[in-house]
Amino acid sequence: MLLNKCNLELVPRWANHPPVNPKDRQQIGGDTWRGTHGLAADVRYYERLIRERAREKIGHLYPKVKLPKEHGGQ
Repeated sequence: MLLNKCNLELVPRWANHPPVNPKDRQQIGGDTWRGTHGLAADVRYYERLIRERAREKIGHLYPKVKLPKEHGGQ
């Protein structure tokens, strides 16, 4: 249901708009932000920001492990 709401209401509202994040906002110009490219840039930027902050605060609770080769080996 949430995905439908995003696709039907949010995406059309922000289509053909430049991103609002400070990093990509500097690259405004031309046909760069046609369609949903600006929205996608914002989603990527803020996803990275939230992930980094989460790792800083709770990353110690999730230690890195090495998987055996039969499970992907990473």
